[in-house]
Amino acid sequence: MGRLLRDESGFTLVELILVAALTVVLMAGVSDVFVSGLRTSSTTNAMLASQASVQTALTRLEFETRCASQATRAASGADVTLTLPGQCANAAGTVTWCVSGGTLTRYSGSSCSGSGQTFATSVTSATPFSCVATVGDYPELQVALSANAGTNSGTAVSETDTIDMRNASVTTANSAACT
Repeated sequence: MGRLLRDESGFTLVELILVAALTVVLMAGVSDVFVSGLRTSSTTNAMLASQASVQTALTRLEFETRCASQATRAASGADVTLTLPGQCANAAGTVTWCVSGGTLTRYSGSSCSGSGQTFATSVTSATPFSCVATVGDYPELQVALSANAGTNSGTAVSETDTIDMRNASVTTANSAACT
């Protein structure tokens, strides 16, 4: 029995400290990779959310503009009021799309007041709306919408669309108006 006790060997204190130090260094490296992955995931999710809101806004705006018989820009292109005839499936009367304080909002009526529906936030394009009317074509509303992805990286999402107003009269003279 005495021989068994003498043959038992263990780790020395120096070996244990060395292994503990090596483990700390390896865990620090692994945690850096984990934190980097979390940051990338957060940035990607913010970009996807921003892109989705801009796409949703453009889809709704395109649907309403295609049915509109007239579009009136205001505030140098920060706002556009669409006149929708009665045959439009989604709405009739007037709706106004406004960019104010970095938010794209849709209002029922001809002004940017009251309670509206927010479609995109962190909008960086202050005047996204412009009009083009070429002889022999329907007037077109051009939308150039940019939104910040909401991250510190400064990444922006930009979408541009040119939408024919199919219930408007075909233009007879080149113009910068949507009527």
